[in-house]
Amino acid sequence: MFLEIWHNILLHRKYLNQEELWEFQKEHNIRTFTIGSILVILISFLFAVQSYLTLDTKTNNPFGKISYLYIYLSSGVMSILFLTFVSTAHQKAKKSSLLQALLILYPMYILSTAALLSALSLFDIHDMTAYLLALISISILYSGSPISYIFFNFWSMANIAAFIHFFDTPQCHQNFLMNMVSFSIVSIFLSAIAQYSRIQNQILTIELRASNQKLSELSIRDPLTHLYNRRFFIEFLENRILLSRRTKEPLLVMILDIDFFKQVNDTLGHTIGDHVILDIASILKSSVRESDVVARYGGEEFVVVLPNAHIEAGLKIGKRILTTCQNHKFETVPWSVTLSAGIAKLTEEDDAASLLSRSDIYLYKSKQNGRNQIHSD
Repeated sequence: MFLEIWHNILLHRKYLNQEELWEFQKEHNIRTFTIGSILVILISFLFAVQSYLTLDTKTNNPFGKISYLYIYLSSGVMSILFLTFVSTAHQKAKKSSLLQALLILYPMYILSTAALLSALSLFDIHDMTAYLLALISISILYSGSPISYIFFNFWSMANIAAFIHFFDTPQCHQNFLMNMVSFSIVSIFLSAIAQYSRIQNQILTIELRASNQKLSELSIRDPLTHLYNRRFFIEFLENRILLSRRTKEPLLVMILDIDFFKQVNDTLGHTIGDHVILDIASILKSSVRESDVVARYGGEEFVVVLPNAHIEAGLKIGKRILTTCQNHKFETVPWSVTLSAGIAKLTEEDDAASLLSRSDIYLYKSKQNGRNQIHSD
């Protein structure tokens, strides 16, 4: 099970690209250690007060009770500095080497401090609470690579062993080293489970976001042509009219209709009619400017919004579309397929409905005058 968890973590590291994984781990660690450092500050100062009030209490610790006071005060101060530096580094840049270093150095500092407290407490009682609490907490809460968890465990073991050796602590018994190794194995196992759960949740979040984006895209697209649909077009046009009025830029709306499309459907069938619509949608997309928005308005009708374009430019684009369509070889239609179009320019009195209505009037004029042509204001 343990190896399977690590395998899944490595597999998910491949599933999430390095950019996504770094961003996820960074944001998680910032949130976790921000909350954690605030708790450390509160606990450190509470214990500092307690240590100050019990300075006269007898202890076997050769450094005296004041050593605990210094450790608690330094922990609080270092946590305050960590919060300050992390906040500054996070605001300056998303990818900061200082931020990355802080997110590694702070847990190392906490582990060292916990090891020091536990080593000193062994002079009076065999109490490893601080060491175990720090090790398990960081193993569960820290988000990083498998190597980072192994490193933190070796770091904590090296610290507690070094402090015990340096202080020549009398309370260490024969099984002490085995207990530390056991705790490290447990903490690595817990870190694997926690990291697997975090990455799994992140993958589900990414998949859910992608599904929502796909659903959102489907709701504004025509299912056949993948052009924007009528509902989106109306909403877009209303917003674009407001923007054009603010910026004083011209705005055109072009409506196009396939000539004699009913004949295509009645003679060749609706499947062939769909192929014609798809070809014309492709012609429209390739003929307009990048800033123009093309939509399927309904049936065989299409609409184009042309921002920041005067009538002359709109007519030029419209004629290009009509010529391209007339010269296009529709593989499934034995005759030439043409378009008729109408263009209207936004006026002070227009809203979306009136602008579309005037475009439709010019389209009707093109139909009346023989089709395969374009009329405008």
